[in-house]
Amino acid sequence: MSYRLQRLAGEMQKSLSEIINYRLKDPRLSGMISVLEVAVTKDLKYAKVRISVYGDKQAEAVEALNASAGFVRKEMAAMMRSIRTMPQFSFILDTSIEYSEHINKLLDEIKKDETK
Repeated sequence: MSYRLQRLAGEMQKSLSEIINYRLKDPRLSGMISVLEVAVTKDLKYAKVRISVYGDKQAEAVEALNASAGFVRKEMAAMMRSIRTMPQFSFILDTSIEYSEHINKLLDEIKKDETK
C-alpha cells in the first residue's frame, strides 16, 4: 500500500470512529465500538472497515453499521472534502482479540498439564 493510501486510511479510521460513536443513533449500536483498521482499494472505490465490538450483540452491531453505510459515507464526504470520490464502506467484525485470548488459554492449560 502506498504512503498516500496509508495516510488516507488513517484519517478515515479517525473520522469513522467519531461518526460511529457520536453521530449514529441506531439502538442496535449499544456498547463500545472500535475501528481497528481501514483497508482502502487503490482506486478508492471500496473500503473494508474492521471493527471490534465490546458487548454481547456483535452481530447486530455489524448489521446496523452495514445498514447505515450510506449515512456514514455521506458524513465522511462532508468531513473529508479533499477526496473526489468517497469509497463504499463494508464493515467486518474483527475477532482476532477473542482468538488470541482463546490461544492464550490453551497455552496456559498446556503449561499446567506439563507441570503436573
